[in-house]
Formats: sequence, structure tokens, C-alpha cells
Amino acid sequence: MGKPAIFEHILRTCVESGALLGERIRMNAIHSPRVYMRSLATRHSRSELSPAIRDAISVVKAAGFDLVIVETSGIGQGDAAITEVCDVSMYVMTSEFGAPTQLEKIDMIDYADLIAINKFERKGSEDAKRQVQKQYQRSHQLFDRDLSEMPVYGTIASQFNDPGTNTLFVALVDTINRKTGTNWKTNLKTVANVEKHNVIIPNERRYYLREIAETVRSYHRRAEQQVEVARRPFQIEGAIEAAKERDEAEDVIRALETLKADYEAKLTPESKRILATWEETKAKYAAKTFVTKVRDKEIITEPLFCFFRQICSINPDNLFIMNGMYSTCIHLFHYIEGEC
Repeated sequence: MGKPAIFEHILRTCVESGALLGERIRMNAIHSPRVYMRSLATRHSRSELSPAIRDAISVVKAAGFDLVIVETSGIGQGDAAITEVCDVSMYVMTSEFGAPTQLEKIDMIDYADLIAINKFERKGSEDAKRQVQKQYQRSHQLFDRDLSEMPVYGTIASQFNDPGTNTLFVALVDTINRKTGTNWKTNLKTVANVEKHNVIIPNERRYYLREIAETVRSYHRRAEQQVEVARRPFQIEGAIEAAKERDEAEDVIRALETLKADYEAKLTPESKRILATWEETKAKYAAKTFVTKVRDKEIITEPLFCFFRQICSINPDNLFIMNGMYSTCIHLFHYIEGEC
């Protein structure tokens, strides 16, 4: 291949200006005079192509570009205008097309020479590929051929040197050679099955950030519930003392003690441990240093507000440099007893 030209479409209405594409920004590294790339706006919502695409193709062909790639802005079920301006058409989709009956409505399956199912690492991609192969077989009346012979390929474009993408490229070159009479060669190898390897985030863990967020939210919800439960025994204890001071009946006091015990039973073992050691924990954090043990080795930590005060006492100018952090630490003096 000598000189490729690339036209990418973006959906823009007549009242919107420009045709800024994320791909265009990412492809700014194209400095070779052999490559030309241009983004085009559709200017209306009823077509996936720009009205100027035919003239644009003629211009780059006259300029000596021998491979013209046109990417549409995304098509619907009944859009196939791209087939009118190209020799070879390829339809790129994902496995999330819904029920298999939805494939009957996609015109590009009837017209496309090649079909790529990208993001093939997603769950259900294998089944989606088989459904698309069956639909392609029906649309093109290829019942005498096996499903594996249908030009449907699973790709993981985000994966470097992806075997599926390489196989698709080989098939694309072969199709271009067959339909246009060229004789382009490629050294890439084809594979029968796409293996999902070198995936940074496994498919079953792709929602891990959501799981982390939900875990944190659940922790805070449980903590708030335990705080509310832990507060009640102390409130009831005050009510018991007030009842005793007024010489209330024993039945009233026993009822309050039973209620207190019920709330205490709702506390988790961890909450009970925190409450039992609260004074000790408070004393540790109020001390000048905080000592922790890791593998029988003591690690001494100095409170952060003491560090800031020491820094600023050495050089008053540092107070302005770290004014925001230091002023925050000043508020700790009102809650922590002792001097550093």
C-alpha cells in the first residue's frame, strides 16, 4: 500500500460548527506525507455521510492516494449509504445488539463484505459471533458453506498485536485484492480462534471500580447504623440514672435495662471492641507520638500538626507556603490535649 487517505465522519447538525473527533486528536502523530486524514461533519441527522464525501474521495484519488478509508459516523438499522461510495465495505459492531432477531433489521449485514465484532473480550461475544454468522449465512444464501467460513471476525482492537485484528486485516487485504485487482501482500498470520489473553482487567472483573465504591458505601451505611445503635445504650443509661434518682418503680427500671440490653445485643463484636478500647485509643492518638508494631518492630509516628508547627517555627515564611494545610491543622489543637 502506498498512500492511504482516511475520512472520518462525526454527526453534526447544520447549526453546529466544526468536526472535531477524538480519533483526530489521537492521530496527531501522523506526520508522514504518505498519510492524509480528515474529519468531516454530516451536517444533518438523516445520513451517516457528509454531502462532500464523493468530492473528497475524488480529490485524494487525484492527489495520488491509492487507498481511501471512509468511516461513517455510526449507522442505524436501515443505513447502508456507505456501500454506494466504496468498493469494499466492513461493518464494525459489538456483541450488545440485543436479541438475535434484531440482526434481521441491520441492512449492513446484507451488504458488508466483512463484519468485525469488536471488544470480543466481553462476556457473550462468542455467542454473538455465532448469531451474526448465522444471519450473514441467511442474508447471503450461503447454506452450502460452514459457519466458520462466514467473514465474521472477533477482534480486541485495544489489545496490542491482537490475533483477531490481524486475521481481520489479512481478510481485508484479500478482499481488496479480489474486488479491485490489486496485489497487496501481508506477512501477518491468521488464526482460527481468537484467544482472550493479555487482558489487563479480566471480563469478570470489569466492574471492579463499581464494586469498590459499593463496598465503601456499604461500610459507611453499616457504620452509621452501628453508631445509632451504640448511642442508644448510653441514652438509656442516662434515663435509668434519672429514674433511680426519682425513685421510679422497679418495673420501669427493669424495662429500661432490658431495652438497653437489646440494643447492646445489636452491636457487632467489632463495634463492642472499639467501644471497650475507646479511652485507650483516644489516649494513644492524643500522645505526642503514636507507636505501632510491625513484625516486632516499633514504628513511631509524629502527629501531622506537630510537624507543620515545627516547620513554621524554624522559618516563618513556610507558614505562607503551607498556609492552607497549616490552618487546617490548627483546628486540631482545640480537640487534642497536650503540647508537642
